[in-house]
Amino acid sequence: MLKLGKQFRAMMCFVVFCGVLATAFWSTPLAKPYTPKAGSAERKAILNALRVPAEKQARQKLVFHNVTIRVENGWAWVLAVSKDKSGKKLPLGDLMTQGLIRKVGGRWKVLHWGVAGDITVACDAMKKYPQVPRSIFGGVIDGC
Repeated sequence: MLKLGKQFRAMMCFVVFCGVLATAFWSTPLAKPYTPKAGSAERKAILNALRVPAEKQARQKLVFHNVTIRVENGWAWVLAVSKDKSGKKLPLGDLMTQGLIRKVGGRWKVLHWGVAGDITVACDAMKKYPQVPRSIFGGVIDGC
C-alpha cells in the first residue's frame, strides 16, 4: 500500500475542492434580466397571467399599453397602463398595473400585483418575496 504524506493529501484535497468550486462556478449561468419580444408566446403568457386579476378588479376586458417586462430565472416584473378594449383610459387614468409573476410548473402565476403611480407595489413585492432577483425591478430598489 502506498503511503501518502500529510502534505500531499492536503494538497490533493485542495485540488479536488478547487475543481468542484470551478465546476460549480462555470456551470452556473450568470443570468441577466431580459424582455420577451413583442408577440412572443412568453410575453403573451406573462401578460395573460396579469390580465386575470386586473380584469376581475376592473370588471371589464383590458388591453395593456406602454408595457415593460423584465424576466430572470422564472421571475417576471410587469409594468403596464391598463385601458379598456377600445383603448380609452380607465377611471384610474395612467396609473400603472404592476405585477410580480413566477413561472411554476410551466405556467406563469401572479404572486403579487396592484395599481399605483409609484413604487409601493414593487417594494411590497420585494418584502413579501425576498428571493426574487432584484434586477427585474430595475432602479426601483433604490427607493424601497
